[in-house]
Amino acid sequence: MYADQNPFRTAKIHQLGYQFSEPSFQLSELVARLKEHLQTGPAHLALVGGHGCGKTTLLTTLQAQMTLEGWSTLRFSAARSGEGDSAVTKSALRPNLDTQRLGQSIPRIHWVDSPILNEIKSAIQGQATDRLILFLDSGENLRGIAWWRFRWVTRRINVLTTLHHWGRLETLYHCQSDEQVFLEQCRLLMQDTPVEQTFPTQDLLQVYHECQGNMREAFFRLYEKCSRLKDIRKE
Repeated sequence: MYADQNPFRTAKIHQLGYQFSEPSFQLSELVARLKEHLQTGPAHLALVGGHGCGKTTLLTTLQAQMTLEGWSTLRFSAARSGEGDSAVTKSALRPNLDTQRLGQSIPRIHWVDSPILNEIKSAIQGQATDRLILFLDSGENLRGIAWWRFRWVTRRINVLTTLHHWGRLETLYHCQSDEQVFLEQCRLLMQDTPVEQTFPTQDLLQVYHECQGNMREAFFRLYEKCSRLKDIRKE
């Protein structure tokens, strides 16, 4: 079976969106909470949580929602590149642009270089800063002088970033994974897969705990396990 039939393929996982661990909590409540902070802006906020708990997914969802509601948004990522350097991608959205442009990348620029500050300044220049939000993924990778230079450049605009730990910025929401969220995500991913090519609950939980609650890593391992299982049956 081809990779695009694997229930744990990346494209299918991205379609799930973020699932809140609190059953009664809705995205609309988080959006309302964000708007309250924006009213007294510039607001500098964070989505806080461990590795692979859905922070990036929730950040993307919030950016799309705020764009649809008429806000101008900028998107940067400080995620590490394969060489271990801090790299940047950016997408700029205006209220009249298609939200499908979320995640559109530009050539990578190191945060320690001055050009990235010029990129940010250029993106901000001429815009109504009270209606602008910068969404930064993997903010924890900006350390020392790089972090403080970023804070200085963005001091007059609204910022929402993802962080692993509390303390740097006020927390907008604490992202977390748990067994029930993980199992529900797996159920949705495998619902169109033949029973003999799925995994029982105990196997799913074993992978989840081996990955210490990192759902992204758990999905990757399940993708690999599913691929090997299919290869064996094909033979």
